[in-house]
Amino acid sequence: MAHNPNAVQKRNGKWYWWDECWVDETGPFDTENEAQIDCNKYWQSQLKEEVTNETNAT
Repeated sequence: MAHNPNAVQKRNGKWYWWDECWVDETGPFDTENEAQIDCNKYWQSQLKEEVTNETNAT
């Protein structure tokens, strides 16, 4: 498995790190994959807002 620089597989047995998002496997997400999906959605929404803001500014 290739190392993902944006992810720490587990930290102290319970924390995941995905693109600046800390998630607890017993908290909002049950699995690392769910955490990754949620963070991907978050960053996609942030990118859309940035594009919209740049478009409105010109």
